[in-house]
Amino acid sequence: MIETATAKNGSLIYLKDGKYLASSFDPQKEAEAWWKTCSQRAKYARTVFVLGLGAGYHIQVLKRELAQTKIVVIEPDQELVTIYQSTNSEELEILCEQDWRRLFNYSPVSSGVQSTYAVLLHPPSYGVETEYFGNAYKFLLGRSMDGLFALLKNRPDLLAELDEAKLADLARSPDPVSIRTITKAMKAKAYADQDRRIWKVLEELLA
Repeated sequence: MIETATAKNGSLIYLKDGKYLASSFDPQKEAEAWWKTCSQRAKYARTVFVLGLGAGYHIQVLKRELAQTKIVVIEPDQELVTIYQSTNSEELEILCEQDWRRLFNYSPVSSGVQSTYAVLLHPPSYGVETEYFGNAYKFLLGRSMDGLFALLKNRPDLLAELDEAKLADLARSPDPVSIRTITKAMKAKAYADQDRRIWKVLEELLA
């Protein structure tokens, strides 16, 4: 259940199941501090996926700092989205999907991952929906096996760098996805090529 409240500095904030979705003292200051922690990952991305709508103050900072960047907010709680939209008039692309496994089914996601992108976790939202946002984070970055294959499906140019048989072995592997596990699936020629595209994507994922 979503509740509204007023922070100490007079700003409107929200609570979900009794937990604050933004600072109860100064949500704007909290949002500025959040930006400092993730600015290096976001400032060169063409698309930024934000996991968690919260009270929206962190989104306002992003829109100010990344005016030319496509920002997509992912939020599973429709009630929070509805309340936020009723009290905020600015244009904001919000993808409301309760099943993180379906995120690549949406064009803002499938098109966004075809170029440089960043995935930013909103800590207060993560604290309330830890399992959802934790899984969505790994999924969008290809750090889980199902996320990796969903990412490859949406970037078919990368498949030319991978050995089909080795990729099948990787799919059956219980190991977590990492640079080491992915390089095992690369073709010998691609692995030796210093300009190989797969490394460019890995740099995006680990940025």
